[in-house]
Amino acid sequence: MLADFEDDFPRTPDNEAAFARLVGSIVRREGLRPLERDAVGRTIEHAARLADHSGKLSLKAIDLREALVEADFCAGAAGCDEIRREDVERALQARVGRASRLRDRARETIIERVALIDTEGARLTASVSSTSGGSHSADRPVSPVGLGRARGRSSTSSGRLSSAVRFIRKGC
Repeated sequence: MLADFEDDFPRTPDNEAAFARLVGSIVRREGLRPLERDAVGRTIEHAARLADHSGKLSLKAIDLREALVEADFCAGAAGCDEIRREDVERALQARVGRASRLRDRARETIIERVALIDTEGARLTASVSSTSGGSHSADRPVSPVGLGRARGRSSTSSGRLSSAVRFIRKGC
C-alpha cells in the first residue's frame, strides 16, 4: 500500500489556530519558553515561507522545531521569560546567515578552481550550481563562456554543494 502525505495545508484562520496549537505542543514537549502572540504570528509567516506559498502553511515539523529551539536560545540570551517576535526573527536570520555562508564557501571553491570536472571532448551547454542546508537552498547559473573546464563538486549529503552540468559530445 502506498501512502502520500502532504507537507503543507491551506492557510485559513482555522488552520492558523491549529498551527498555533502545534507550535504550543512543540514548545511544551521541548521545554521551551512560551511564545508571545507576535512571536506566534512570525512563526506562522515563516511556515508560509517554508511552503513557498502565502496561502499555505508548511508542516515541516523538524524545521519548525529547530527555529523554535533557536528562538528560545535567543530569548534566553536576552534575559527574557518568553520568546518574542524579535527572538524568532533573530533565529531565522541566523539560519539564513549560516546557509549563506555555505553558499559563499561553495562559490569560493568553484572560483578558486579547487573542484574541477574535466570536460575534454565535450562542450558545456548549461551549468547550475546548487547549495542546500536544511530549509534553505540557493541555485546559481555558472556561465560556460570562456571556460575550458566546468568547475563543480557534488555530494548527496545535506548541506553540501552539488552541481549539475550537462554536456554534449562534439559532433552531435
